[in-house]
Amino acid sequence: MVKKNGRVELLATVTFKGNPEDPLDPVRAEIKFENFGNYEIEGFSLNNVKENLVEDNSLVIFPKPTIPPTPPEAPIAEHTTPARKAPTYVAYISSINEKCGIATYTRFLVNEVKKLFPVKVFRRLNQVEPNALIHLQHEFGIFPHLENVVDERFKDHYKICTWHTVVRVPVGMMLKHYHEVDLNYDAHIVHNDLAKKYLSAYTRKPIYVIPHGSLIWEPTPKELARKALGLPLDKKIVFLFGFAAETKGFEEVAKASSKLKDTLFIISGAIHDLLKEHGHAVATRIKSLKSENVILLEKYLSEGEINLYASAADCLLFNYKTPQFVSSASGALHRVLAAGKPIVCTFDNRLIELEDGVHALKYRQNDIDGMIHCLNLIFEDKDLAERIGKNARRLAEKTSWEKIARLHIKVYNEIAGDSIRIGGFNGEYYDEKYFANPCGKRFNVNGKVETWGYRNPSGDWAGCIDVVNAWKKLFNPKTLLDVGCGRGQFVAYAREAGIEAYGFDFSKWAVTEGRFYRCKPEWILLHDATKPWPFKRSFDLLVALDFFEHIYEEDLDFVIDEMFKATGKFAFLVIATTKEGEKGYILKKGETVSFKDRRTWAGHVTVCDETWWRKKLERPGWKFRDDLVKKFVESVPKATIRNWLLNSIIILQKEGKHNG
Repeated sequence: MVKKNGRVELLATVTFKGNPEDPLDPVRAEIKFENFGNYEIEGFSLNNVKENLVEDNSLVIFPKPTIPPTPPEAPIAEHTTPARKAPTYVAYISSINEKCGIATYTRFLVNEVKKLFPVKVFRRLNQVEPNALIHLQHEFGIFPHLENVVDERFKDHYKICTWHTVVRVPVGMMLKHYHEVDLNYDAHIVHNDLAKKYLSAYTRKPIYVIPHGSLIWEPTPKELARKALGLPLDKKIVFLFGFAAETKGFEEVAKASSKLKDTLFIISGAIHDLLKEHGHAVATRIKSLKSENVILLEKYLSEGEINLYASAADCLLFNYKTPQFVSSASGALHRVLAAGKPIVCTFDNRLIELEDGVHALKYRQNDIDGMIHCLNLIFEDKDLAERIGKNARRLAEKTSWEKIARLHIKVYNEIAGDSIRIGGFNGEYYDEKYFANPCGKRFNVNGKVETWGYRNPSGDWAGCIDVVNAWKKLFNPKTLLDVGCGRGQFVAYAREAGIEAYGFDFSKWAVTEGRFYRCKPEWILLHDATKPWPFKRSFDLLVALDFFEHIYEEDLDFVIDEMFKATGKFAFLVIATTKEGEKGYILKKGETVSFKDRRTWAGHVTVCDETWWRKKLERPGWKFRDDLVKKFVESVPKATIRNWLLNSIIILQKEGKHNG
C-alpha cells in the first residue's frame, strides 16, 4: 500500500501459492497491481527468480530451479518413419466411465467421427490394438503419469494429442508431459489461439486450433420448460451450469443473490468424479451462503434436464474464476450454447471465444456489482437480450460437433494422409501442394514415399491459346462456363479471346490465393458442383476438363443434369477414362481412400471406360458430335493435348440449336 495525497491506496496484492513437495503445484508468488496510476508495468530486475509479466498488470514469480528449459530438439521431418502402416481406425484415449467434461467431450466427438471413419475408445494407451491412429484426450488429472501417454510399443503409430488444459509456465511433471508428448507424437490440438501461444513455447510439432464442439438441440418454449420443471412463471431465472468447483464462482453468486431478490438462481453443481472431495466442500459452502432465491441441484443432470433448465432460463451465467496462467475451454458453455439464451460471464480464459457485447455481456472476475449490472441490462433491454441470444446460437452452429469432427478428420488426413484419405475427397484435398508446389503431394505406398502434383507455381499453360482458338473456330461462343475451372487459366484466356467466360471450382485455394494471375476474382466462384449451380443464365459453350472423374457416382446424375441446364448449345468434356476392358474403379462417397492406385493420387473417384460414360451422359434432346471431336483434334497440335488423347474427349450438342 502507498500513501498518496494524504490517502492510503492499494498498489499491489501479493499471494503466495504452491507446495514445495508438489511438482504440479510449485511454490510461486502472484503479484496483482491494482492501482498504478497511468504507468504500465513492463519488467522487473530480480535475482534468482523466473518472472512472467502478463497483460493485466500481474506478475508470477517462480523460484529459479523451476525455470522452464528450452524444448528438446525434435526431428524436423514430418514423420519419424516413412514406413508406418495406414491406420484402419482412430483410437481415442480418454476417460470413459467417469462423469467428467473430457468423457463428455470424447463421447460427442466420437459420435460424429465414426460416421466418417471407424472409431474405438480406450481408457489407457496400452489397451490400443494394432493399426490405429492414436488420439489422446489429455488432461493432467486423468493422465498424471507419463507411462499413461507414452509407450515405446506405439512409436510407429500416427499419434495426436488434444491438450484440454494448457498452462503458461509449466514446471515439474507438467513440463515433462509437454516435452515427452512432443517428442513422441505427430501433432497437438488446442481449443484456442491463447492455448496455442502458451503451448508453442514448449513444443516443436504442429499445433492445430480446433474449437470445443457444441451440441445442437432445439430449445423448449420457456413457459413449457418451466411447467415441466415446476419452476415459477413470473420470476426471472438465471441458470448456472457446471460441476461444483471453486473456479466456477458459484459461491460468489450464492453470496450475491440477496441483491437480486426477484431473480431465481439455479445452480446445477454436480460433483466431478475425479474431484469429489473438492466438489462436496464447494457445495457445502454454497449451501451456507445461499439465500431463498437460490436452488442448488447438486446432481448430474440428464441430457433432457440440461435442455429443459437452459430453455427455462432468461439468462445463462458463467462466473468463472480461472487463473490467468491457465488456458482451456468450457464444455459446460458449449453444452448449453444452442439454447440461444443471452449469456453473462467474466473475462476469463475459458470463455475467451465469447466476444463482449456480441455473444455475452462480460465483467471482471470478482466484480459482483459488475455481474449484477450485466444481469439487469439483460433483464431490462429485450432487444439486447435477443441479439446476444441469437449470436450465442450462431456460435453453437458454427462449432457444432459435426463441423468440429470434420476439422479433426482434416487434421488426421494431414498427419496420416500420405497413406490414406479418411472420408474421401473434398475441396481441401485440392490445395497448393496439389496444384502448385514443386514437390507435389506425398504418398506412402507400401512403405515407399512417392509424390504427385501439377507442380505449376504460376498456373499458366501455353496450350490454353491453342485450345481456346479451336473452341472459337468450332463453336463461335459468345459466352462460356468452365466447370471445375481450377485456378482459372482457361477463363482468363477465353476472356482475352473475346469470350465472356466464367468458371467455378470447389477448391478454395485454387479460386483464392492460388488464382491464376491473369484471371480476375469476379470471373470465378468457389462452389461445389454437387450443389445447385449458381447461374440462372444459359451459356453457349460449357467446358469440363478433367472434371467428371472427380465426381462420386451417386452425385453424377445431379451434376450432369445441372450441366445440361447451364448450356444451350454445346458441352465440351475431357474425362480421364480407362481403355475398353481395362479395370477401373468406382469409390463410394465418404469412403476412405487407400493410395495404392496412382489414379487416386489425382483425386479420381469414378474411373471407367468411355462406353460407361456415354451411357451416363445420354439425355433426350442431346446428341454426341464425334465429328466435331475429330475436327478439334485436327486443329490443335498433338503435343498440346497429348494427355487428353490418352483419355476421352466428348462433345455434346443440343439438337435443333446449332448446325455445327
